[in-house]
Amino acid sequence: EGRGGYIDRFEDLLRSHYALKRKVYVAAAFLAGSGVITGTVLGVINGV
Repeated sequence: EGRGGYIDRFEDLLRSHYALKRKVYVAAAFLAGSGVITGTVLGVINGV
């Protein structure tokens, strides 16, 4: 296989790791955003 194959595999791993990390951040941001919206709606309903 040699050095090139190992480097390629490492780059693929790194790339998929960053893609996964980005998905996690997007999901966290989405959840935080929907949490704020839900809190606001509940606040309005409760007359805060």
